[in-house]
Amino acid sequence: ASVHLARLYARLQRYSELSALIRETYVSGFTLLRADDPVPQPGEGSDFNARRKADDRALGGLGKALQSGYPGHFNAFTGLRNDVQHGGFRSQGGKPDVIRKRLDAAVDQLESHLQEVGLFGPTPGVFASCSNHPSTGWTPEQHSAALALGHGAVVDVPFPAIPPDAAAEDVARLAQRAAGEILSLPCRGAFVAGEHSATFAIVHRLQAAGIPCYVATTGREASEAMQADGTVLKTSAFRFVAWRPYPGGAQ
Repeated sequence: ASVHLARLYARLQRYSELSALIRETYVSGFTLLRADDPVPQPGEGSDFNARRKADDRALGGLGKALQSGYPGHFNAFTGLRNDVQHGGFRSQGGKPDVIRKRLDAAVDQLESHLQEVGLFGPTPGVFASCSNHPSTGWTPEQHSAALALGHGAVVDVPFPAIPPDAAAEDVARLAQRAAGEILSLPCRGAFVAGEHSATFAIVHRLQAAGIPCYVATTGREASEAMQADGTVLKTSAFRFVAWRPYPGGAQ
């Protein structure tokens, strides 16, 4: 959850919250980690907690034994966090553009570091369904076919409401917001269907991020039934056929 929230903060450029979240996630990891045993332990029983109580100096002075591996990652990030949380009032503060780039990279590093010590497993992927029709209305066949794509469980993301008189820049803004919501998920694939120009913009953004996108193909099934009064009642329904990849993207 912390990694997912960190990705959201990074996308929203909420760098103050992002730096605090990453630091506190490292702290939480410390309290669950024995320095000599990567198996998570309760906070009071953790090796780190014992060392910290025995040495009341700052975390950066806990000794050489805690300057590598996971503790080292924490110490390496502390300076970056201080650049943000102290508003640049440091003797050797970083430049804003460098800080932004390092914070964006720190999210991936945090996930990797948590995995190193067994505190965070690989994130299960999801298949985002971005349309005006929730996946709860899918047939079992469509659900099964979505899972068979291998992208993960289906998660609904509402398609943006596009006013008929919306200007192109408004459509682009709404589409960018929807694409950002999808990218904040551990998305491995996406179904995108809705207003044409917004669909194009969302798919373009997702494909640029390496997310394969799909359209649901359907077949029309028509039937006729004679009524008691001699009239013929014609009905039709659309049946899911297959997931078709949008051209130009990774599969």
